[in-house]
Amino acid sequence: MMSKIRKEIEELPLSGIELLLHLSESYPALSLGIGEPNFDTPPHIIQAAVRALENGVTHYSPDRGLIDLRDAIAEKTKRENHFEPDPIDEIIVTSGTSPALYGAIQTIIDPGDEVIIPTPSYFAYDSIVRIFGGIPVHVPASEESGFVPDLDELMMAITPKTKMLVICSPNNPTGGVWEKQQLRAAIDLAEDHDLLILSDELYEKIVYDGVKNHSPASIGNALERTITLNGLSKSHAMTGFRIGWIIAPPEIATNFCKTHQYSTICATVISQAAAIAALNGPQEGVREMVAEYDRRKKLMVESINNDIPMMQVKSPKGSFFMFVNVKELIENKQEEMKKSLRTEGREILESLPPHLFSSEDLDQSGSLVSMLYLAHSAKVLTASGNFFGPGGEGYLRLSFAQTYELIGEALQRLATSLSKLE
Repeated sequence: MMSKIRKEIEELPLSGIELLLHLSESYPALSLGIGEPNFDTPPHIIQAAVRALENGVTHYSPDRGLIDLRDAIAEKTKRENHFEPDPIDEIIVTSGTSPALYGAIQTIIDPGDEVIIPTPSYFAYDSIVRIFGGIPVHVPASEESGFVPDLDELMMAITPKTKMLVICSPNNPTGGVWEKQQLRAAIDLAEDHDLLILSDELYEKIVYDGVKNHSPASIGNALERTITLNGLSKSHAMTGFRIGWIIAPPEIATNFCKTHQYSTICATVISQAAAIAALNGPQEGVREMVAEYDRRKKLMVESINNDIPMMQVKSPKGSFFMFVNVKELIENKQEEMKKSLRTEGREILESLPPHLFSSEDLDQSGSLVSMLYLAHSAKVLTASGNFFGPGGEGYLRLSFAQTYELIGEALQRLATSLSKLE
């Protein structure tokens, strides 16, 4: 029987994160792999959601979102991001940042259009571009450059088919942050070649050591060609509320709404009420979370660099992820780890569904071997760097969005496990 599945979907590979999620649900291990804050949502935000329910705020909002929330987003953007979007024509509230990203690419990308994606990168960019027939063009962002791409390599990647440049700062998975002059240079390229910029700023508040995050839309004339994505999941520990937003020039925002109204109708109004409180209310909770992330980050960096063999990491400038270099581990111990997985660790391999893993995968990625070996030998889950594009091979992504105590225990397990390999 002829397949009825659309070609772009049928050929789309499953995300490696699906493998990680399967392990986290089915295998007894401490997880440093999943990127979700362990904090509770601040009380004043929860109280706002409860009041909304008690007051009967349980109906549809406009497709673009409650005007009070759009006003709050506009004021926040003016105050913190230093540009002034129109809450009527340029802001749309979405059910989390994922549909904002999906809808933005759907609105812009025609089959055959090229999208420049610095890599390592959040896995969804590549996949969503492919869903709509676009062509992801990967530009390496190396550890030596702070995980920010070289300007000359960005320029060489541009062709007559290039339509968009993706910027994620602070970055998932690396924790890299673009400096203002680097953004300005990329914006100049975009202007010279008439490209749109898709700026993912979900981790904007989570920065360390005096680092400042800058919005591309605030620099020069970039506002007219920039689509800004943001939300509250990470900054305010509101992942389950599913609130994000898109800020875009009116023409893009209007066309974004043409499909948004059919796919979503509107974001949950109870969550929108909570988001108003999050943006307009006290921000001490956010600052306290960032300070605790910083404490956890320092623990991880010190332990990895001083106590854990064959791992090294540079302290991330932002987000709650670090991209740990395991090239020495792979170079010296890959075959030994594979042998261990196929004997003592056979149980973990056999537990993985065939659509997520095959034994041949062990021969394709040293990072994946390292991830599975540590899950088996240390009972610690990490995320394989190859899940995040071509530049991720040789790395593991570790999250410090877990408790200080869990992180400490996981680090001890990693040190014990890898010491036995030396």
